[in-house]
Amino acid sequence: MVCVGEHAGGGSLWTAGTITGTVLLPGGAVAYLATVTAVLPDGMTYSGSTAGNGSFSIGSLPPGSYTLAARLFPNAPATASVTLAAGQTLAAGTLTLGSPSTVTGLVKDSAGTGLTGVTVQITGQPGTTTTDGMGRFSLSCSAGSWTATASASFIVTSTSSTFSVPEGQTVDIGVLTVERRTTVSGTVTDGDTGALLQGVTVAVQGQGLSAVTNSSGYFQIADVVGNNATFVFTKTGYVSRQRTETLDGGSQSIGATALFAGSGTYVQGRLTANTTWAAAQSPYYIDSVEVAAGVTLTIEPGVTIKALSGASLTVLGDVLVQGTSSQPVVFRSALASPSTSSWSGIVLNSPQPSDLRYFEVQNAYAAIQIFDGAHILDHGTF
Repeated sequence: MVCVGEHAGGGSLWTAGTITGTVLLPGGAVAYLATVTAVLPDGMTYSGSTAGNGSFSIGSLPPGSYTLAARLFPNAPATASVTLAAGQTLAAGTLTLGSPSTVTGLVKDSAGTGLTGVTVQITGQPGTTTTDGMGRFSLSCSAGSWTATASASFIVTSTSSTFSVPEGQTVDIGVLTVERRTTVSGTVTDGDTGALLQGVTVAVQGQGLSAVTNSSGYFQIADVVGNNATFVFTKTGYVSRQRTETLDGGSQSIGATALFAGSGTYVQGRLTANTTWAAAQSPYYIDSVEVAAGVTLTIEPGVTIKALSGASLTVLGDVLVQGTSSQPVVFRSALASPSTSSWSGIVLNSPQPSDLRYFEVQNAYAAIQIFDGAHILDHGTF
């Protein structure tokens, strides 16, 4: 074949040539359907593939110096340099592929839990694998410098730093840490009537995500990131509330959240600094509050504490209840129609002495439980 091409000198005639050869696997077996490329110094590339006997033939080539590369995943590529004369059929000989390599590792969430069902791929390589029940994976690849990508519907896709894989060796890249991604749903109700509430804004603290409940009190927020998230519920005319939930990834309902009409303050979780519950911010709606060791909770005269269903006030530090005969401090259920055990009650479990004066505890399973220390209980009604 006579061709015109700039590789032969800027439009001059040249006779096409052919490069042939054979590609073998590391053990000597023929490599079927291996890709073979012939690349000139200027980047011009010609390609072919091996037949069932491992042979290849790349034709219509201009004369020049070529870099041959044979590839068949997951083996390491084989290369050779050859010079082809015009019109020549050049036998390049045998290209023997290198041994495949292996990459192993673990996919865990930010809490250190191994995640099953995560797809792992070596970037630029065709193979994928799925993590086992412990989050482990093992994946064949060619020798080279690569990154690994972990993806699943319940996580944020994450890519590792670059790692090097020598030919024929196993490289453990350690832990690939990912963040869970969850679609969270739930409903919001009126805490007094049980009616479903429309128009409640539900926001994910620190993530810029939010939704508004529909006429059925339902909300759904996609792509909530992390093992834990705090949801803030707000509606005009109701006491705002927060809930911190552990998230599993995928789709998850957090159930019903009750909001209470009127004014007041919502408190949940652990108090780690001295705190005063003031009459001006009363009533206080509590959802399992713990006073940490060394911390004092002071409750002013006339304050009402309304406990959500099953809630408790656990004191590991001390509590000063400063009720008076005319303005007692009242602990009661937040429910409009409570039972005699709608909430768990007050737990004193600290050597620090607490002082409770002129107070009432209503609707509790156990009004006050004392596990440690000596405490003052003065003018209490149960």
